[in-house]
Amino acid sequence: MKVESYALDVGSPPKTLQQLTEKPGSASNLNGPYAKPSDLKDPFGHAFGFRVPGQQGSFDLIFYGQDGQPGGEGYSADLGNWE
Repeated sequence: MKVESYALDVGSPPKTLQQLTEKPGSASNLNGPYAKPSDLKDPFGHAFGFRVPGQQGSFDLIFYGQDGQPGGEGYSADLGNWE
């Protein structure tokens, strides 16, 4: 996972997903950027939810379903990286 690769190189998860698209300037041996801007969108074109620290771990990555909004059922149900 891109967030975990960043955390291994930098020592902590990024504060925002946008940081994955930038090469960290703090060390020359880092492998970034870790993601393309298009990687930060779900299949419906919505931004993923992201929390650091997470409520379920060191970070929470959330897919908000087809509607792109928190909550919902069926195709609009949320899924997190802890599930």
